[in-house]
Amino acid sequence: MEPEPEEWIRAGRSMKRRTLLTMGTLGAAGLATYAWWGREPSAPIDRLRLSAEQSRQSVPAEVGTELWAVLHIDIDEGPDQERPPVHVGLVIDTSASMQGAPIQAARQAATELIDALRDGDRLSVVTFDSKAALIVPNAELDDDVREQAREAVAAIEARGTTDLAGGLEMVLSDISPYVAEGRLTRVVLLSDGVPNEDANIPSLAARASAQGITVTALGFGLDYDETLLGSIAQQTGGTFHFLQEPAALVALFRDENRRLQGVEAKEIVLSLTTGPNVELMEVVGHTFALPQPRLQLGLGDLSQGEQRVVVVRLAVGPHRSGAIVELLDAAVQYVDPRTGASVDHHAVFLSAGAADDAAVLAETLDPAIEREIERAKAAAFTLQAVSLTRDGNVGQARDVLVDAMPVAVEVANRLDDPQLLEQAGEMEELAQSLEDAPAEGSEGAGVAAGKPRMAESRRKSAVRQAHGNAMSNFQARSQPREP
Repeated sequence: MEPEPEEWIRAGRSMKRRTLLTMGTLGAAGLATYAWWGREPSAPIDRLRLSAEQSRQSVPAEVGTELWAVLHIDIDEGPDQERPPVHVGLVIDTSASMQGAPIQAARQAATELIDALRDGDRLSVVTFDSKAALIVPNAELDDDVREQAREAVAAIEARGTTDLAGGLEMVLSDISPYVAEGRLTRVVLLSDGVPNEDANIPSLAARASAQGITVTALGFGLDYDETLLGSIAQQTGGTFHFLQEPAALVALFRDENRRLQGVEAKEIVLSLTTGPNVELMEVVGHTFALPQPRLQLGLGDLSQGEQRVVVVRLAVGPHRSGAIVELLDAAVQYVDPRTGASVDHHAVFLSAGAADDAAVLAETLDPAIEREIERAKAAAFTLQAVSLTRDGNVGQARDVLVDAMPVAVEVANRLDDPQLLEQAGEMEELAQSLEDAPAEGSEGAGVAAGKPRMAESRRKSAVRQAHGNAMSNFQARSQPREP
């Protein structure tokens, strides 16, 4: 039955109103878009501070020597600003070893992070057990997407083995097309086990680093590969955390969201250039082909109130008495997450005077500088011992700790440094736990040389705890740090 003429008229008026409303909406959107693209980009606010100190101001003339430099990169607190949208990829281990409390904590932590992200942020969620699965394909968050993500996370179960490489590759493939949008992009990777195959994981970490994607790596329990997860975080400029209990996972995800909200500088690169007859011999806690005259160190991102500390060892060649020795140039470049602009931060320059006067050369090392140097060295020795243990060289690992520990204790007592003393205590506990112990993953590791399983669990706990605390020396941390 056809409508009466009056009904046609009413329908026509209604359609006309809808058309005008649509045109008005499109017009407003067009004006808003024009206004956005027509604006001059606001100048980035440079809250980053770069400073450097050296172990002494004078070097002996006519002979070679060594000198230490400590560089601080700090982000001031400053007033809160509206943050730009972020891009998060969650990668969750759902292998059989995650059954029970661990998988429940993973569900809760992931759900809290999903709820904490804002509309307009992008999210991907990948799980991995015997194979990887994309349970939340990359999407811009709104109420509907958030609810779908919650349901997908609530349905995850623990089963199978540990295809960590597949999970990492899948999340990178899913988020890579959107990296060009200039968003702050973060992958949060949780694993409690050793990967089925790890050969291509370093190349995946390199791929993430090249795209400006930082990885927060979380090692859960006592059976994950701490060296591998730590290297993923370090290579991408991210952070690594050791979680012994499921309850700690939720709090750490909350902290990760807090850091995301306050990022002030991303894709930070520290450039180090040595002067004539000076060589860069070591960046403590990092592995490079050294010496070399120029080095670029990727440091990921920093949030309000955070800092990175970089300790370097320089070899200074012979210089004539009275000469000014050009030691080191340091400069920082980063991307402002709000404007997408690249910011070249001012450089700092270190120099020393060459002298043959014993009184001049007898200067006292500043205790604050010595603390940073010795803490970094103790942490680096700990990481070396953990890596040797993982590779099966338990005796060598114990020797490294036994040699380094007395030095750390002596310096800690002399400087009244409780943090360094705690590091020395962890080194001692780790050395004791390695007595007569087989290598990680070696045959007989379940019951170490006839020792009860409790001793083996203590050894694993000491390894993971020492590794996690040592890693914290070489990644973002709150500032200022108490002596």
